[in-house]
Parts: sequence; C-alpha cells; structure tokens
Amino acid sequence: MLPPAEGNKPTVASDKSPKRVNPLNDLMQLPAPSDKILATSKIPAPADITECAKPFVAATVVRPVQPLWPPGVPLFTGTLVSEIEVAVNADGSLAGAWVFTPSGYPELDLEALKAAKLSKYHGGIALCKPAPGTYLFRADFET
Repeated sequence: MLPPAEGNKPTVASDKSPKRVNPLNDLMQLPAPSDKILATSKIPAPADITECAKPFVAATVVRPVQPLWPPGVPLFTGTLVSEIEVAVNADGSLAGAWVFTPSGYPELDLEALKAAKLSKYHGGIALCKPAPGTYLFRADFET
C-alpha cells in the first residue's frame, strides 16, 4: 500500500461500512454476503417479439405527387434535385416535412415540399408492429 499524499490524511473505514471477505482480492471469487451489490429496482422485460415475414420495414411513399414548375424560375438545361425529408406516423399520416437537400432555387424547393406534403405514405414496421419512420422524397426538376 502506498503512503498517503502530502497533506492528505488516510481515511479510516467506520465500523458501519461492510468489510470485504476476499483478502487476496481475487476477481474470480464470488461476492460474499457482506459485500454490497448494486441492486436494480426493476429490470425491463425484453420486447414482445413476434415472428413475421418482414420484422423491419422502412416508411415508404404509396402515391407520390409530381411537383409543379413554379412561375418566375428561369428555364435551364440539365436536372436540379430537391430532397425533402418526410416524417411519417405509424398509421402513414404526415408528421412533418422539411428541405433536406436544397436545389439552389428556393422556389423549386418550396414546390417539392408542397408535393411531398400532398403525397401519401405507409408508416414503417418495427418488430412486426406499425412504427413511425422517415422517407426521403426526391424531386427531379428537368426542362
């Protein structure tokens, strides 16, 4: 045992504290009745798992709506993409939507957001039960 650091007094165990009955400090020895063991008040039961063909399924779009070309946005060559993340409730209803990857034109992103909100979705499945999820709605704008 090392001596205490300067200025520190060694701590003396009170008579009320339990004494370890493992003089060799053998980690393989089971705790004795005098050892304190942390007790958990309640251990949660494992999830009620049932078997099904697909226990985990991501939220999906059932009927996507095509976004409209907004007036005032100039025509261009190529493709611009706006991605909208959609939060879907377990019953498939819309919980929320926001621009995930902007196209560079706020007007196009707004139209993509409107289309995503008007689209219909299926919620996800977790452990064979309906569950909320997210879906990445992608809108490609081409001329």
